[in-house]
Amino acid sequence: MTGGIAEARGGEYRWPFREWIADERRREGWIDSSRSRRTLALLVLLAPFVMLFVRTFVLLPFAHSGPQSSRGRQVRVDGARLGEEAAMYKHILIPTDGSALSEEAIRQGVAFAKSINATVTAVTVSPSFHTVSRDTMMVSDTRAQYQKDCEDRAERYLAFAREIARSSGVPCESAHVVNDHPYEGIIDAARTKGCDLIFMASHGRKGVAALVLGSETTKVLTHSKIPTLVCR
Repeated sequence: MTGGIAEARGGEYRWPFREWIADERRREGWIDSSRSRRTLALLVLLAPFVMLFVRTFVLLPFAHSGPQSSRGRQVRVDGARLGEEAAMYKHILIPTDGSALSEEAIRQGVAFAKSINATVTAVTVSPSFHTVSRDTMMVSDTRAQYQKDCEDRAERYLAFAREIARSSGVPCESAHVVNDHPYEGIIDAARTKGCDLIFMASHGRKGVAALVLGSETTKVLTHSKIPTLVCR
């Protein structure tokens, strides 16, 4: 039969319509396979650009909007997290050099201690006596007189801190440390007194009269393993 449903060729029946369908399916399968390979190759090429877009416009803005913590930078946290952080501190060291800024740091440090039921220790640092010095008090005084002057001055500074703490109902100790490097005296006092936080002003006296604060704050931040809160 020719032109019918089947053809007899060589003693076998062949179905042209079925063969045509099979040929079409094989051709379509080859086309689909070719399209799949091209699509896969395109995705491989575009993947780095997609990841760069997601990182730049999705992940980074989200990361920058969250809390950040690092030494010397402000930390933004919610109220519950702040309460958890504050509960860690039980004994706060507050250095002072008698300057207006250090007195303000004392006020704020005592208020902070009261809010978390912590105790405070006020500390002031005096340099040791040297025969040759730029400090006019050392040049004009004998060793004994210089020590007495340092003790009198330290008592004035520390008395202010004790009075602020007493009026706020916060337990307060005081310490006068002699050290040529004020930041070392502050860190040693915090360690000796068992303090778990240092609360100090960002800067204090200017010039050669600086005894405790100023650049010493940066040195405390750099060398201390005890957390330090800087008051501006």
